[in-house]
Formats: sequence, structure tokens, C-alpha cells
Amino acid sequence: MKQVLIVDDNSAVLSTLAKALQPFNLTLAREPHEALTLAGGLRELDLVITDYRMPSMTGEELVGHVRERHPGVKALIMSGHRDVRDRDDPEWTREAHLTKPYKLDTLRCVIAELIGAPSQERSPIRRRGRSDRDRRR
Repeated sequence: MKQVLIVDDNSAVLSTLAKALQPFNLTLAREPHEALTLAGGLRELDLVITDYRMPSMTGEELVGHVRERHPGVKALIMSGHRDVRDRDDPEWTREAHLTKPYKLDTLRCVIAELIGAPSQERSPIRRRGRSDRDRRR
């Protein structure tokens, strides 16, 4: 299953992303230093989704630090700040980015382009309804 680290200092955004991306194996952080600690403990990391503007460092800086431990990690940087969105900077355009607000379908499409669709592994959570034995009949 794909491992995704989501970093945003806005709890509502973090919660929304976590719900929208449940098919992935998610690690959530509310600030960059927490994200770096969590990323350091991950064996594999496929994608970092991060806000651009956070109190202690930018999303670009965070991705740079994460790549020291996970060199091949993909990144998606998001921003709702006009001065960031309108930049024509090679560093900004090097990474995939989304402008807030965005549609969840757009987010999912960008993620699929970066790391593929979530695996179709069975969730360990049992669903209500007929049992597996009943479905085989």
C-alpha cells in the first residue's frame, strides 16, 4: 500500500485530506518538525503532500529535508496564497502543486499521476452485511 505523509498546520484541511485519501496508508503531521520526525521513522515513503506556507518552514524546505532520508519521494505542494500561486519560479514549478481551494477529484487525479492509484488491498475492517461465506453461495 502506498505511504503518504500529509502536512498542514490547518486542522480542518488535514482532516479533510485524511478522509479523502483513506485508501492510502496515511501519516499526518500538523507542523514540519513533527513531519520530519515521522518521516524519519518510515521505512518507505511514496508521497509528501504539504502546505506551502507554514510557521517554521515552507513546504519546499520540508520536501528537501524529507528527501535526505527518502530521496525518491514525490511531492505535492499546496497553497492558497496569491503571491505563492502566481510565482514563476523554477523551484516552485519543479514540484507538483495545487492551488487552494481545489476539488477532491482534482487532488486524487494529481496523486494518481504522481504515485498511481491506491492499491485495492482489502481493508482489515470488516464491512456490515453478508459474511464472506454467504457471498460464496
